[in-house]
Amino acid sequence: RVLFRSLGGITFTGNEHVKNVKALRAQFAIKDGDIFNAKAIGKGLENLRKAYGTLGYINFVANPNTRFDEAKKLVYLDIDIDEGKPFYVSRIEFTGNTVTRDSVIRRELLLEEGQVYNSNLWEQSLLRLNQLDYFDPLKVDQDSTATQDATNNTVSLLLRVHEKGKNSIGLNGGVSGLSGSFLGLNYQTNNFLGLGETLSVQANLGNLQRNLSFGFTEPYFRNRPISLGFQVFSSKYDYNAAKNYQ
Repeated sequence: RVLFRSLGGITFTGNEHVKNVKALRAQFAIKDGDIFNAKAIGKGLENLRKAYGTLGYINFVANPNTRFDEAKKLVYLDIDIDEGKPFYVSRIEFTGNTVTRDSVIRRELLLEEGQVYNSNLWEQSLLRLNQLDYFDPLKVDQDSTATQDATNNTVSLLLRVHEKGKNSIGLNGGVSGLSGSFLGLNYQTNNFLGLGETLSVQANLGNLQRNLSFGFTEPYFRNRPISLGFQVFSSKYDYNAAKNYQ
């Protein structure tokens, strides 16, 4: 016979730095009176760990204990918290970026050296880097390492990247009733000289028509998140009727 018990309540002890019990309780989606769900409790404990991680408490530990009220068919959860100490970022380093400059990576980070370590900001920083499409997809648990210095309460971060091919080159040609015979060449890179700039060149040359274009975009103008770019193009068409007929 399966016996269902309801959650009677959740209490916290050891939370010396975070006194707001309502904020701690809000990390658990399960409400008092709901059927006790171990999976929901586990998710709440993970949310609690992440919440403390945003405050620099990277060694946070929560020890849950259950109490039963058999008469009322209730389960009470007592969580003993060991907060540890807040850690600060001492250094942020990168490896694997043979072309991309450190400054291009660093300007996408939401964490700075000397700042309180925030695990959520570090995760968001890797998401921003993934959006650049300069590297293979980055994951916190696989591509970054946090080394702690317990004496000074600091943590140094190492990010390992693997650069993608940044250049795209295309060649095409053929014969068209409007353009005649032609040969086309295009080149594009989204990380020109490792500076994060976009450069594109396109040329279509034929006996009747010629098109040339050149484009350049700077995503951080004067080290500010201001995108500035331009495009120059030239087009020429030969209206020689005899050549067209030919």
